[in-house]
Amino acid sequence: MQREGMIRSIEGLNMPPELLTSAESCGFHLENNQIQYNILDPTSYYGNMKQFYDKDDGKKMKLLTSSPLAGGLLADRYVKYRLGADGRPPPDLSTSQRRHLQTTVRSWAEYHEGGGNTPWMKFHNLVLGTLGDISFKHRTSAAAVALRWSMQTNKHLGSVVVRSGLGLGKEGVDYDGRPYERTQDLREAFGFELDEEDMERLYNVAGKIDLSTDSMDDFYNGENGGFSLEDLSNKKLWL
Repeated sequence: MQREGMIRSIEGLNMPPELLTSAESCGFHLENNQIQYNILDPTSYYGNMKQFYDKDDGKKMKLLTSSPLAGGLLADRYVKYRLGADGRPPPDLSTSQRRHLQTTVRSWAEYHEGGGNTPWMKFHNLVLGTLGDISFKHRTSAAAVALRWSMQTNKHLGSVVVRSGLGLGKEGVDYDGRPYERTQDLREAFGFELDEEDMERLYNVAGKIDLSTDSMDDFYNGENGGFSLEDLSNKKLWL
């Protein structure tokens, strides 16, 4: 259908490098490929997948990143959660959050030493603690810091996909008793930029990344490939 001009572009969803290579060998070009990408799990991009975004033949593929907030775990609600001595996670996690806890967080915890005796305790002390410090520094939310990280860490980004439930309406009451609004949290990602110190701290708590010397510049990128600061008075840019 693409060859006959009936469709303009093809988009992939979690397509592995082997399948992308096979598609290209058959003459198909994918405009985008959507993959899970967040601080806890950046390996899909910084692995074999990166070769498809670095092409210089005029057929570069754009990256669509999903789950940038790990189902909502990378947010102020859990930064403020009072961790018990047993290191157990909050009892009110959603289905999506429990899935990320059992998969993404556990895989991340196997890579990191220190921070606690349980995956949640490590995650809370290392990742959420760092997000909380940086969000306080920039007077923004932890979710905005996590989103901004997704924007700045690669130069092939086409879009960041956030589940609609995280972007609409009220989140409810926070653990400190204060209500907060998700829509405002997400918009704040366009109002600041992570500096080199911030990126260094986040790199140290991120999931396993095999970076070459060249790609290290991409990871710390804050200008050439990341999202520029936008004028939020333009409501067309609002999430």
